[in-house]
Amino acid sequence: MSDGGDGDFKGGFHPHRCLWDWSAMSVILHLDVDGVINVDRTGVWPEYRNGEAVAENYPWPMLWAPGVIDELIRLHESGLVSIYWSSTWCGHTKVLQDLFGLPNFPDAFEGTDQYSASWDKMRAAREVVDAGGRLVWIDDTAIPYLWKYRGD
Repeated sequence: MSDGGDGDFKGGFHPHRCLWDWSAMSVILHLDVDGVINVDRTGVWPEYRNGEAVAENYPWPMLWAPGVIDELIRLHESGLVSIYWSSTWCGHTKVLQDLFGLPNFPDAFEGTDQYSASWDKMRAAREVVDAGGRLVWIDDTAIPYLWKYRGD
């Protein structure tokens, strides 16, 4: 494929610049919360914030990096990525969006509990992949644990 001489390549891999044109595709991002956005220690990002998210009348302490939130907003606003919550927080994600200052991302599945969440995450991911979708799944525990059960 040629870039038409104007350097504005459309349609995928650019043979001269080794860049991928993401406008040629859309991506579904499944996003976990605890261990991904809500972290247990600082050190990677230059700034952190803390607060509480209340779910089922229980206050959960949260620690997050505003830089991560900024990147999620940037991805969402680009229109290239559709972000879905894939977390035990599904069913309570409005609380997170308000706390973190994020737009409304839909839940990848209905509310869950800590015991079935990994399987709910896997089922939601399989639905995307089985339908031919492009999936990016960011999770700190479910993917390594469940990958051997993916069935293909």
